Amino acid sequence: MSTRFVLLTYAFISLFTVGAYAQPATLKVPTNFAIFPLTVKEGFPLQVMLTEKLHFKLGQPVRGKIVEPVYAFDREVIPSGTEVLGTITGFRKGGTWKRISSLLGADFTPVREPLISFDTLVLEDGTRIPIETTVEAGTDTLIRFNGGIKPAADLKPKPEENAQTRALAAATRQQGHDLITAMLWNLAPYHPKSVPTGIRYKATLLKPLDFGPAVLGARAFDKLGSSPPTGSILYARLETPLDSRTAKPGAVVRAELTRPLFSQERLLVFPVGSRLVGEVVQVHPAGLLHHDGDLDFKFTKIEPPVSILLGSQSPALQVEGNLAGALVGHDMSQLRIDEAGATRVVESKTRFFAPALASIGLIRGFNYGTESWGNAVAGAYGDNLFTRLLGADFGFGLAGGVAARMIPPVGIGLGVYGLGHAIFSNLLSRGQEVRLPVNTPLEVRLDAVQP
Repeated sequence: MSTRFVLLTYAFISLFTVGAYAQPATLKVPTNFAIFPLTVKEGFPLQVMLTEKLHFKLGQPVRGKIVEPVYAFDREVIPSGTEVLGTITGFRKGGTWKRISSLLGADFTPVREPLISFDTLVLEDGTRIPIETTVEAGTDTLIRFNGGIKPAADLKPKPEENAQTRALAAATRQQGHDLITAMLWNLAPYHPKSVPTGIRYKATLLKPLDFGPAVLGARAFDKLGSSPPTGSILYARLETPLDSRTAKPGAVVRAELTRPLFSQERLLVFPVGSRLVGEVVQVHPAGLLHHDGDLDFKFTKIEPPVSILLGSQSPALQVEGNLAGALVGHDMSQLRIDEAGATRVVESKTRFFAPALASIGLIRGFNYGTESWGNAVAGAYGDNLFTRLLGADFGFGLAGGVAARMIPPVGIGLGVYGLGHAIFSNLLSRGQEVRLPVNTPLEVRLDAVQP
């Protein structure tokens, strides 16, 4: 490398860095222009929806689409609808009790879950970007104060916008057909295993993705760090895991912006990577008699990422940020958010069905006579299908049903057990905790901003 090249490089860097360090201790940027890397950090979760049914076969190709656009600094770098490719790399066996439960329910299909690895992004122009990820079940339900719960697919842009969103809409429509087919197959004693179209996964990046530099003129930063309008919605991912059983009032809560915030003039106010900081305001753990947990946290300040400060010490902007929405998994589908942003679990009244059905089963047990093997199997199989369709589980499956019909005292005993189990698990046991793991997508509403 020549001395002349080194000097030119140093002069080029100095052109837009010296001016920044010469500024007073406020949020300033270079007077001419600035260069910022467009990087998606390691640990970022990509939200992926399957666009083809996935059959359980080692090495089976996996195809999906990005359902939440990904931003870096001030712009979108991975659009919604971008194709993602991967493979099934192995299988995780189900637990012993889960296997026993399946056998008792006359389901002899091996209990296992596929291990998936997504390794390629395919952009709209055909460019392939290698990625390394760990994959787990995704978030599929949006909880909002004014909208109750919505399937995650309903949050996407209208399918008429472009070919990518049309593909997402087609996958969503196919999901309903696949789910019905899978439900019918699951009633068979042995059936092929597959994951239906439309199921979402979270693919967490193991290495950062670099999309090159962004060159911005100085005027692009005229509103940087300024007060956004009251009522602005910030999109962020949770950095602090929250659990109503372990969280304490006053505990610090952090989240990172996943989308840039712009002013009404479309000037950058806070880029991706800016951090929201707040605290737990109130929390109550779940208790017995099915008292569910609740949790209230608020954000009190927002600060730009360290990389944009360029050595200056800009104070954080004081805000009052309340939770407006959260994208959660199926296990948190009963979560609700009130007007003030507090969260609580509100379980469905359908949980009272199980004790009612168990009571009917006990009453029927007193009326059973000694049946033949063939009649007992036929009757028990019909009852087993009915309870599986309703999602109820308060007996010993097909084996228990056959024994109950052939030996009446056994039927009465199993009925008593089933009723006790249904009452305890649905009425007397501990309620459900509020759990928001790391990387939970959040919508935060700014209800007040310090001028």
